[in-house]
Amino acid sequence: MTFRLIAAGLTLGLLTACNTTGVEEQPVAATEVPAAEYTAPVEGHTVSRTRGSVEDAVVVTVTEVTPETFAWRVDNSCHGRSLTDAAYFAPNLEWNDCGDGAWASGTGEITGSSGSLWPLSVGKTASWDYVHTNSRGDADRNTRRCEVEDTARVTVPAGTFDTFKVVCNDRWRTRTFYYAPEVNNVVREVHWHKRRNAVVRDQQLVKVGGTGA
Repeated sequence: MTFRLIAAGLTLGLLTACNTTGVEEQPVAATEVPAAEYTAPVEGHTVSRTRGSVEDAVVVTVTEVTPETFAWRVDNSCHGRSLTDAAYFAPNLEWNDCGDGAWASGTGEITGSSGSLWPLSVGKTASWDYVHTNSRGDADRNTRRCEVEDTARVTVPAGTFDTFKVVCNDRWRTRTFYYAPEVNNVVREVHWHKRRNAVVRDQQLVKVGGTGA
């Protein structure tokens, strides 16, 4: 199986850890989480993710794979391209019709990188220097730094999973990914906007499909 794409809370019990994402995390020893080797995207593979509720779930499909990049499409017409070997966490290379305004479409260029997160293990780091340019021609130079911070057990519509918690920071956002080796997918992804001081994205896995699903 492949592919991927996950807010201030109250303490809900001695075993429940709350964090700046608001995700309820149950502690789990790193030795209990299966090894997370990298698996490349497969053309035709699908995942279903919430965008607010299960009823509003969208399907993300891998539409093309090359050794360097892969293309994806969300069923609401948003589509783009990402790095094949770091697509869970690296900046996108292209996105189109993904919202409103000038930043709904744009392109990205990776100008430098260091480190590697794969195979996932606590403490590993990676970073990417990049330039994103929107449909109006405005450019934003930024650096995304990611670290495998911990392991955690989280519950989403697709079930309960033991995950690696990967936190990525850039100038504008903190992105927190919960990657479950059991399904080779990010099962929850939360974006915290630093200027707005608010969660601006919270996607949860509903279903992992197969190729051609």
